[in-house]
Amino acid sequence: MPGIEKPIAEGVPYAEFALALRALRTQARMTYARMAEATSYSQATLSQAANGRTLPTWPVTRAYVQACNGDTAEWETRWTELDRIANPPFDFDKALASLALDYQRHPDPSGVKTTAEFMEALRKLRARAGLSLREIERISMRSYPSRKPGVTMALASSTLSDVLNREVLPSWDFTRTFVTICYDHRRGLRGTEADWMAAWNRLDAYPQSIQVPRPAVPPAEPPAIDVAPTETKRRRWWQIRARR
Repeated sequence: MPGIEKPIAEGVPYAEFALALRALRTQARMTYARMAEATSYSQATLSQAANGRTLPTWPVTRAYVQACNGDTAEWETRWTELDRIANPPFDFDKALASLALDYQRHPDPSGVKTTAEFMEALRKLRARAGLSLREIERISMRSYPSRKPGVTMALASSTLSDVLNREVLPSWDFTRTFVTICYDHRRGLRGTEADWMAAWNRLDAYPQSIQVPRPAVPPAEPPAIDVAPTETKRRRWWQIRARR
């Protein structure tokens, strides 16, 4: 007699498929021990095939069905439908469109027009390269003493953080070292060192002035005119009148 299995938890993705396998085993009056003897799979593997949490492989499913004298053709059709949903076929056109969109998101130094855009492109380049500030620091510290082409200075992580969080054009040595490390770490990034140099030279030759709005100054009030005679004027007026 087949043993009593644990109930299938609610919400498992393949509950219906697992219940059908269990019903087939119950109908065949097979135990997992006898099924293991009739197949090349262990009792644990056959039991997991009917737990509903995952879709078993087709070889395991076929062995399970054959041990219970089920219709393998019918079960293969049922299994194939579930596998197609779980593992959809590769869509080449969709993948190509995704790659094209991903390529467009790469930082392109040739299109920057302002220092802010240049710094944003540097930050995106680091993100695309998948490098942390500490990793860039270690690479520069290792490459600078050996005079590796393109690495013209050692970049401390504190310096990197300070420069990348400002909207000020960094030195060319900083830019060249930063770009070289990013490109060496991940191949296929858009742009070249020449593109970054052209963008840097363009911004360095024509620095952008930052317009700071001046606070509005209220118009000056005209000086007050003292039309009333002062106390001194009154006293003199009475003195002159008294003399007359």
